[in-house]
Amino acid sequence: MLRLIINSLRCPKASTDTVRMLLRVPANAVALALLASPALADDKFQLLDRNWKFQKYPMASAFEYCSTNAPTNPADATQPWPDVLATIQAAADKWKYAKKDAKNTPIFQFRFSGDDCPQCPGLNTIEFGTLNDPTKPAETSYPGISGTHKMQKCAIRFNSAMLWHVTTDDPKPAEYDLLSVALHEFGHCVGLDDVPSGSAVMSVGLKPGEKRRNLQPDDIAGRNKIYGDP
Repeated sequence: MLRLIINSLRCPKASTDTVRMLLRVPANAVALALLASPALADDKFQLLDRNWKFQKYPMASAFEYCSTNAPTNPADATQPWPDVLATIQAAADKWKYAKKDAKNTPIFQFRFSGDDCPQCPGLNTIEFGTLNDPTKPAETSYPGISGTHKMQKCAIRFNSAMLWHVTTDDPKPAEYDLLSVALHEFGHCVGLDDVPSGSAVMSVGLKPGEKRRNLQPDDIAGRNKIYGDP
């Protein structure tokens, strides 16, 4: 957190709004919860009040990942563990549309920068660190452009105090499954809110040792409600 605040002050492209967003994640979360569209009794997904529909290629800005505080490499604890970013990217790819444009580019896909811990973080960031609610595995901040339904940026932070399961086998009872948690957090970046129960990726209550590694029909229906059918 401190690193991002300091860098935002140093870098010309980082605005004071970036600092404000980082310092006020809980306020953003509360405000968005109040602004989010209430679901009807038979709704199986819930939408945030903001998304990337206004862009030709939604979520066009790349995510920038920082490996500081991430799970350490079992082969060499002094080096970043490539499997962590690979798992996060695999979760992002599951939200990708099958529909493509004339150049065979998917209409919706999350993109990633090649830099690790860039000095001047951009709009969309992924990192590990402490959370305002230490009982949660992750938090996502998704502020919008004032007076609109346009999402401005998306910042995902995984709880570095938790035990994380990174590989494709089953997590141990005390481990949070990184693929499952990342899949849920990217859903917020899509424009989807939590749902109170069920088996969908966007349902709350994932516990250590559990996994939800594939989008369910309700998750896909929520995405398509925003961006249209593939």
